Amino acid sequence: MSENAGLSRWVDKLEIREIIERSVRYIDDQDSNAFAELFEEDGVMQLASTVFAGRQGLRDMFRGAGGGPKWTEPGHLLEQPGVMHLTTNPVIDVEGDNATAETDMITLRRGDDGRAKITLLARYRDRLRRADESHRRVARSSR
Repeated sequence: MSENAGLSRWVDKLEIREIIERSVRYIDDQDSNAFAELFEEDGVMQLASTVFAGRQGLRDMFRGAGGGPKWTEPGHLLEQPGVMHLTTNPVIDVEGDNATAETDMITLRRGDDGRAKITLLARYRDRLRRADESHRRVARSSR
């Protein structure tokens, strides 16, 4: 592998990792539009047996969430998010314009007492493809 090809492969992996990291941040911030834009128009997300298809379906995944001001809004910056997703141990394989990623995820939820508790341990599998000079998710599923 040439030096340029090796460097390009690592840039792809960092870009994919950023997509994964942004996705959980957008979920925590309840930013359905930014989350959906990480996917191709035909992208899907499967959580257990529920499938959210297409960007509108991905936006609809957030229906009923939130209410009240978000912790990211002006004047609320010192408030902490009620839910936080942490990702770790990404294994990313790139082959040309396609890639797969497996990422472990921990979900923490803050209780009424303000303490965070682990509510979910999961492993996500992403399939991505390059589009417009950047990778986007085609599909994501939990397993």
